[in-house]
Amino acid sequence: MATIQNTLVCAALALAIWSCCGFAIGRRLLPQSLALPFAPLLGWAAHSVVALPLFFLIGMTRTTVATTTLLSVISALFCLLRYPPGNDAAEADPVRVPPLAIVGGCLLACAITMAIIPTFTSDGVALAGPIFDHTKIAMVDDMARLGVPAGNPFFEENGGITRLSYYYLWHFSAAEISILTGLSGWEADAGMTCFTAVSSLTLMMGLAVWLSSCAVSAFWVLAVAATSSIRVFLVWVFGWEMVGAVSGWPTGFGGWLFQSMWAPQHVASAGCAVIAVFLLVRMARRQSWSLALAMSLVSAAAFESSTWVGGITYPLAVVAIGAILLVGIEPKRRWQFISLTVAAAILAVAMSSVFIHDQFRAAMARGDGAPISFVPYDVLDDPIPESLRALFDLPAYWTVFLFVEFAAFYPAGFFFAVKLSNEKLAPEKRTAVISLAVLAAVSLGVGSVMVSTIASNNDLGWRSVLPGIFALIVLTAAGLGRYLHVMRTRYVVATAAIVALGLLSGARDIYSYLNVRPQASGKRFLDSAQMWAAVRKHSAVGERVANNPGFLADMTPWPINISWAVLANRRSCYAGPDFALPFAPVTRARRAEIEAQFTRLFSGELSRSDVDQIATEFNCTLVVLTPEDGAWTTGPLAPDSPYHLLESKPDAWRIYRIRAKSPT
Repeated sequence: MATIQNTLVCAALALAIWSCCGFAIGRRLLPQSLALPFAPLLGWAAHSVVALPLFFLIGMTRTTVATTTLLSVISALFCLLRYPPGNDAAEADPVRVPPLAIVGGCLLACAITMAIIPTFTSDGVALAGPIFDHTKIAMVDDMARLGVPAGNPFFEENGGITRLSYYYLWHFSAAEISILTGLSGWEADAGMTCFTAVSSLTLMMGLAVWLSSCAVSAFWVLAVAATSSIRVFLVWVFGWEMVGAVSGWPTGFGGWLFQSMWAPQHVASAGCAVIAVFLLVRMARRQSWSLALAMSLVSAAAFESSTWVGGITYPLAVVAIGAILLVGIEPKRRWQFISLTVAAAILAVAMSSVFIHDQFRAAMARGDGAPISFVPYDVLDDPIPESLRALFDLPAYWTVFLFVEFAAFYPAGFFFAVKLSNEKLAPEKRTAVISLAVLAAVSLGVGSVMVSTIASNNDLGWRSVLPGIFALIVLTAAGLGRYLHVMRTRYVVATAAIVALGLLSGARDIYSYLNVRPQASGKRFLDSAQMWAAVRKHSAVGERVANNPGFLADMTPWPINISWAVLANRRSCYAGPDFALPFAPVTRARRAEIEAQFTRLFSGELSRSDVDQIATEFNCTLVVLTPEDGAWTTGPLAPDSPYHLLESKPDAWRIYRIRAKSPT
């Protein structure tokens, strides 16, 4: 089981390694006040994008990972000692992010991380809701055991695609941390979540302080980022039915706080998108191959951590921002800017080509049509007539829904963007303000009209808005830091009230995740750790196990086998419908057949031929039964089946293993 102590070890190691690498890069390319705030995320992006293909070639073992990491850190330290800061040292802003704000960011990150750590009680283990989206811990464990390119731990069918078609760079980094520390994938995943929260906060703090030249803006970033939807307070005033009818129901759509708990890989991608946009702004003023290279690395990291953010929102925003920047560049330097930008894009695509190929091939194998459709975000609900919803969903998204979800920084971010752009700021700062506003508009716009169709939820709509969230938090914090003391009293009171409501809602969310009650299966989940230890004892690192996809399903908000995902450290033959939808590259009809077949297996209704197929078609080396399975009493694995009983514990589990083939 994961512990907070081991998790913090993973987070501290990640911060130390990637901050060192990022500071060496940022010190040469960025304004000096931004080199340190950008360092963790910039270093992670540059290191991970290079390390992943390198481990394709040399293997991913503790020796290769430790050697590569050590060489990266030594190279960074050498550059810091050998080379002076970049040419912009003279323009360094004396205002820096206060250390106290960074400490506050670390504490907030720790609170977020606690939502992923199990809570132990006398009744067993309690898991908070965000653990549902951290079932990809199975990917972290898989890469830590077997290296890269990543295989598919959720499903395999003979003759099918065996490589994992997913944007797994963030999880690859967690696997690196797991290998370096020897700690579990669960702890490495939680540590990476903490690292992502801290690094994204320092990134936003640095930008807000740089734009406003006010140190207090860093504290406003902390306050605004920690807010959540004010829907709960509106319900108290207007009632649940009315609020739900005009402002949408709670979904996976949320601000920085919510998404950092549930989907940190997308948060990391959004942070990379913001850094890449800033590097593009720098490149408009000073054409440099080093800036273009850094931009390509960060752009590749954005895509390899989130197709929705790095593959859709970010490219659309860059095209719009690049066109605006091009107008302001001297005519004789425009072609050089275009050449560098195109070169950076080509290199980023080349570095991401494996991910692009695997995801395209898996999409074709599913045969479910286009993975994206253009439909307004579903906001309005009963009792508003359905005919009116289609007409007014889009206006409601921009005027009601976004304000309810992001009250603390929407539309304040756009307001302060206009105000800051009209100030007598340094040209680069003014351009950065405009670029962030465009990034926010494009990001929120993508979320308003594009819907993902691969899974049952609108993952694209929920995650594509993250770069906009970053940009609006930065602009709001910069504006409040710069103008709050000269604003009229009623505006100050209104601002404070809205931020306070958002903070209360955010504190409520954190409290609910940190004070979870044990589920009915809490004791069984705790005991299942011994079962999976026994499975590992009897299996090789690459073998697959069949365990009921519905095992201890009440442990998560939606029914999945969380016990296998976070404790097994072994691949599954078929992990269940919620994993098959995004990770099994087969048609919808074939998924239904497989689901029915494994349902029959664990209910005890499987025929002998079906058992044989489970063994051969899905490479199920082991089958694990528990008292919760119907097959526990009916005994589906007859004496003449391909499996024999290997180990059992009364009223706990039975482990069957495929029989060794007789020599011929």
